[in-house]
Amino acid sequence: MINDTGLRDLIITLAALEHGIIPPTSETGSVDAGLAQLPPSEQRTARRKYRKLKRKIKKGNEFMYSASKREGRLNSFINRHLLLVGEEMTRG
Repeated sequence: MINDTGLRDLIITLAALEHGIIPPTSETGSVDAGLAQLPPSEQRTARRKYRKLKRKIKKGNEFMYSASKREGRLNSFINRHLLLVGEEMTRG
């Protein structure tokens, strides 16, 4: 796991772009700030892609997903997935 916050944020951003979703902000881990900058038609598309990714992650990790949802940490759950994907991308 990566300890450097700047590098961690960069890897999450790269993985988000690889998935075709808006990268989350480093402060909140949310995509809301990025969505606000898009026109309404593109916001709809971006939200749909984000939900699709969330369902895909949920399908493989039902237990962890439900625990994150109960604790109100869905954004961190998705960011963790993006970090793992990004680390894999940087390895080769």
